[in-house]
Amino acid sequence: MLDRVVANPVWREVYKESWVEVLVVSSSDHKSLLVHLQKQKEAEGVKRRSFKYEASWALEDDCELVLKIAWKKEVVGRNPSNTVVKLLDNSKAVFQKWSKKLSNEGKKEIEEKSRLLQRLQEDENSSNALEMRRVKEELNLLLDKEDLRWR
Repeated sequence: MLDRVVANPVWREVYKESWVEVLVVSSSDHKSLLVHLQKQKEAEGVKRRSFKYEASWALEDDCELVLKIAWKKEVVGRNPSNTVVKLLDNSKAVFQKWSKKLSNEGKKEIEEKSRLLQRLQEDENSSNALEMRRVKEELNLLLDKEDLRWR
């Protein structure tokens, strides 16, 4: 069976609060594993929002480019586990910044498409039927992305 996580004693010492979650998979004979890492316990009373990759990001054209940018940043050190952690930290920072920008742009675009569709529907005729259909499709895609973000 290949569905395993391996860690050496040094790694286990650094990540004492780590755990592995076996995820449900319906389309493969292998189970996905999610490794939760936590270097130290958070201060009492301070809640930090955990970072999670959003499935809706994969629908964005520039998602792959954003990740490539994060992984091109220089990582200093020779310890492979520290290198991976640093690359993941870079990814987190880049994705958080990009996500905020994406969210703001998405909200504006939904508002603009909604107003445009409303104007087209107010003046509905055979000459704007194709444009109405196109705007509806674009708006539905934007709303689907927004909905996926909240799941």
